[in-house]
Amino acid sequence: MRVLLILALLCMPLTVSAVTLDFEDLSDMTALTDQYVSFGIAFSGGTVLEAGRSLFEEELPPHSGVMALLVEESPFVVRFSFLVDEVSLFATYDAPIILNFYDVMGNRLGGLFSAYSSNLGLSGEPGSHPNELFGFVSDAVIASVVIAIDGTIGSFTVDDLAACPIAVPEGPTWVYAGASLLTVLLGCLFYTKRLRLLSFPVITTGRVFYLCTKDPKLP
Repeated sequence: MRVLLILALLCMPLTVSAVTLDFEDLSDMTALTDQYVSFGIAFSGGTVLEAGRSLFEEELPPHSGVMALLVEESPFVVRFSFLVDEVSLFATYDAPIILNFYDVMGNRLGGLFSAYSSNLGLSGEPGSHPNELFGFVSDAVIASVVIAIDGTIGSFTVDDLAACPIAVPEGPTWVYAGASLLTVLLGCLFYTKRLRLLSFPVITTGRVFYLCTKDPKLP
């Protein structure tokens, strides 16, 4: 099992740039499927809405731009195919939400709870504000984030979801890292199919608002 875990991690693409998705490249009422697979991020569902059209921005204002992802089915899963150790996003919700973070073997790394029962723009809990920031920093690789409604019904929007990759070694360290990777190259080619891991191109840099702090005090 440990061998499989090591191979799984080594077979995942390396990236040196943080990625932020603001959904501004998608049209109103677009169902989110595999649009960001090339960025190394996969979603289990959701619909991208535009403020002033399908999105009621007085209650659910986007954090940036005019687009936000509306999620009405719980749990909602975000998966990463590159080595991530920090994830953050902004969420507006009409019911309490819980975020759980998992490693590549499905082990729970930690969780976050919404600060309010609702933070809608007009009808949210007193003292709340739309677009609450959720941030999680891990010593282990974050493979997925599961967001669930803490109750039977509810919905939420997500905007400016960002993922920060594990720092890539520089200088002479690369010599040793490269040698190690070469020794498992054939193993990666074999196990990638067996483990059904996805391989993606190098991640392009998105707009980074608050990532790569590596600050354990990040909420």
